[in-house]
Amino acid sequence: KGITKDWLSKKYYYVGQKKMKVAILADIHANIYAFEAVLEDIQKEGVDKIIVAGDLVGYYYWPSEVVNICMQDSRFICIRGNHEDNLKLAISDPTKLDSLTKKYGSSYRICLEELSADEVNWLLNLPQFLDFKIGNTSFYATHGSLEETTEYIYPDADFKKLKENFSTSNYTILAHTHYPFLHSWNNKWLVNPGSVGQPRDFGNIASYFIVNLETNVIVPRRIAFPTKVIARYVDIYDKDVKYLKNILKRGSK
Repeated sequence: KGITKDWLSKKYYYVGQKKMKVAILADIHANIYAFEAVLEDIQKEGVDKIIVAGDLVGYYYWPSEVVNICMQDSRFICIRGNHEDNLKLAISDPTKLDSLTKKYGSSYRICLEELSADEVNWLLNLPQFLDFKIGNTSFYATHGSLEETTEYIYPDADFKKLKENFSTSNYTILAHTHYPFLHSWNNKWLVNPGSVGQPRDFGNIASYFIVNLETNVIVPRRIAFPTKVIARYVDIYDKDVKYLKNILKRGSK
């Protein structure tokens, strides 16, 4: 259902190569079409580690495919976002499922139907915040802000708000807004890679960043993905949730 390549069968070799490149992703939202397009670009770029700052699921319809890739590929470092928390709420309190479905669509129902027990356990036990190193470079990943998973830090936030969200790490990674940005202060970086699965600036172009740890150069990447097939699935599952189709057209001519 929507899988065009068997990513789990691919093997990656970096013989004699010092690991340098890190991909920073967020907000995949169970969109396998956008995720596969980004993975293909990541493969071409020779990326060594892949950080996902939450929201692997929610909105769209391929949660098992997305989660399985992230579970099986040792390059992935993932945290959970508010949509993982929503899924946990739907599991612990089934009475909430209807209201979540009205707001976000059928994604949580599909998670409950298709995710295995191991996939659910892995997904819901991802950390909310993660402080870690890759080589000598430190990272701090959170989904919303340093304080809250659901707080929005937009690209045009005032400088005081931005400074408050720099951690002590070299790179602080935020997500949640689906708008990419980079800010630098005090020799540190504040990074929001935008969204893979539901970008809100250009709806059909996935956004992510690549960091070269040797040079500290950050390269924004934008990768087009097919939206018509996703829109057809929206018509099947969520024809009354107009946002799920409309957002895919944002910014397009």
